[in-house]
Amino acid sequence: MSVGVLARFVLASRAPTLTVDRDAFQLGGAQARMDSAQYLPSLNNLSRKDFPFELRQLVRQLRLQNAENSCLPRDKAGVKCAGLGTMLLMLAVHLANATCAGHGLDVIEDKRCAWFHADQSQKCSHLMGCYVPTLQRPPHMNKPLLENVGSGCGAHNGSAQSSNWFLLRWGKVAHLAGVMHYVLTEDERTAPVSIPRLNINDDCIAVHVRRGDACLNPDRECHEYDDYLGAALTIKRLYGLQRLYVMTDDTGVPLTKWGGHFRSVSQASIERSGYDVSNITHSAVRRYKKVADRTTFPENRVASGVLGSQPVAEYFSDFKSGSRCRALVGSFSSSTTKLLLLQMITRHGMMPPYVSLGGCLEQVVSTEYTESERCRPDKKMLKVSVRESIHGRIAAAAASAAARL
Repeated sequence: MSVGVLARFVLASRAPTLTVDRDAFQLGGAQARMDSAQYLPSLNNLSRKDFPFELRQLVRQLRLQNAENSCLPRDKAGVKCAGLGTMLLMLAVHLANATCAGHGLDVIEDKRCAWFHADQSQKCSHLMGCYVPTLQRPPHMNKPLLENVGSGCGAHNGSAQSSNWFLLRWGKVAHLAGVMHYVLTEDERTAPVSIPRLNINDDCIAVHVRRGDACLNPDRECHEYDDYLGAALTIKRLYGLQRLYVMTDDTGVPLTKWGGHFRSVSQASIERSGYDVSNITHSAVRRYKKVADRTTFPENRVASGVLGSQPVAEYFSDFKSGSRCRALVGSFSSSTTKLLLLQMITRHGMMPPYVSLGGCLEQVVSTEYTESERCRPDKKMLKVSVRESIHGRIAAAAASAAARL
């Protein structure tokens, strides 16, 4: 039952299968603890700055492994054209596997991928070295951060080059988070040097509402808007967070209703109408799979221009804003929800509270996208109380009336 760190303390009696997920990201064998309901729980004592320091070590190691003058073995991996979140996750998973083996990685991109031909924000038509940095980067320092690891040919100790030391100490999810940090970040010095405290007045809950082709995929589910709201309210009750940042390609999210329960609800101003595939039925998808793929998958729709002139830039901007939040509601069947979790870990130096409406935490370290019943949260957790519902309607009506004045 993938209901996040918060549920381990509050809903333990309702979540007997939660240990399945706990083993997937146990950090250094340390038991999770919560000092106070006012602060985010960590899976070990990260206040000693161990995680931020070792994250920078890992990123420096990735630089050395992938340097052009490295004599380490190099793996080759293809990143097929898919959803943007899936492509980024695919890249990070390939790189994580390579670095655990002590290898560098050469990425083979699909040069025909329509995302990067349709987007006009950059003068390029590829992902690596344009929208994200290339994996081959020169080290910032002549003296490497890691012991027994040189920066040139013949200077490498094979065992020292494996990142298993980080994986064994912090777990699979944190390891992939560190690799993703390298994929997205040009400079490892942007890794946190300390863990920021929670500010309940300014910090937010990121809510990723998945719609589009997910609603037509029999392996996934379009979760109810009230389920997202109920999950966000659970986090609000436990941690006091008063703001929502909604990341979605859906034009139908009831933001006004949600605004009645929170101090603010915001989202990026991006092109969303082109992602709407509500006119296509489930039966059409099952009967005409190839036709449905062309008409519903965003990587296929983007070529026609219906997703606007900057779909890639909009995605990265939206994703960056969402990852600044301190808690997460989404589905681990979605690559974008997975990426948000990974970025929150490295941005804030701890596992954030989260609620996954579909998909298990163990799926974060792969591109697996199916949903299973065992990883759905308890419906009681998602239920909006009568008092909250009444308060929300009153606040939403007042906001609506004020907007008309």
